[in-house]
Amino acid sequence: MLSTDVFRRGLPWTELILSSGRMPDDLNLGTRHRVGVAATGIGIAAACGGVFEPWLFAVGALSLAVAVAAASDVLLFLARARGPLFALRAVPLHLVYFAAAGFAFLLGSARHLRRRLA
Repeated sequence: MLSTDVFRRGLPWTELILSSGRMPDDLNLGTRHRVGVAATGIGIAAACGGVFEPWLFAVGALSLAVAVAAASDVLLFLARARGPLFALRAVPLHLVYFAAAGFAFLLGSARHLRRRLA
């Protein structure tokens, strides 16, 4: 799933967006999704640093809470359709989705920049 999400969806989508010169605000590129991706990245980085600095762990936890809030529309849908426990179990997978989207965007941006500089 991760390989497909990053290399077959995220990278081509990122390169298409960057080559067009404009960042659309629709589909899965709305503000809520961007906040979720950014908060997940900050949360993971801060939580990893929190091993050495406890305050960073708190920043990581808060950032991940923001990411979950950014996914609230999907999670509420899942809670209504399949129950609250199902939605709760979907939270980690949605955070993985946000992390994969962020990684694909960073990788796609680097590839796009490399091509432009070459």
